[in-house]
Amino acid sequence: HSAEVRLRSVLMTAFTMINTIGANSEAGAVSYFNTGLTISSSMLIVTLFTLFILPTMYVISAKKSLCF
Repeated sequence: HSAEVRLRSVLMTAFTMINTIGANSEAGAVSYFNTGLTISSSMLIVTLFTLFILPTMYVISAKKSLCF
């Protein structure tokens, strides 16, 4: 149950951040493209890390601690 709650909050935060940056259509928005691309890419990488790598590392470390 906690994984579902965590998934929802992580995805909502990531999509809000990415959509806010990507939806900028004001004057001068072209000059912010590189900054927005960098931040959006970083958010995507961190989101994937949070959803897949961290839980995997936790499971691996929990299995190792049970062996000792």
